[in-house]
Amino acid sequence: MATRPIKITAGNTTTQELTLDYPNREAFSGDAVLWIKQTSDVGSIEEIKEKTGCMNVWTTRPQGSNNWRGIIKSGVPQNYEYEYYIKWKKGNQTYTHDPKITINPARKNPLPVLVAGVVAAIAGVVIFQMFLRKKK
Repeated sequence: MATRPIKITAGNTTTQELTLDYPNREAFSGDAVLWIKQTSDVGSIEEIKEKTGCMNVWTTRPQGSNNWRGIIKSGVPQNYEYEYYIKWKKGNQTYTHDPKITINPARKNPLPVLVAGVVAAIAGVVIFQMFLRKKK
């Protein structure tokens, strides 16, 4: 399936927060989630794990050093809000950040957009034909 990257672009030792380009990422069963550390604000990622009370959604638990990667297992319920933490270090101090991943989000129904496109195309053809008739 797809690889869903999450870039870690900054770390704040005062608030313990990480700046992620996707603080609430959407992903699907079978997808790989890849956390990419792109800042020296974060010395290292120590652990990525579900919060207490959340199910383990991984076939392969997130692991790595600079970049971490995990694979989502099949059978995760639709629209499951996976709440997890990223334990990270700067110097000798450890911090914790709490993002989310929405797994198997409901796909939007494409039918209304398709119908609107067909109606617009038909209207365009009719208007064009009316324009041609007026020129004669």
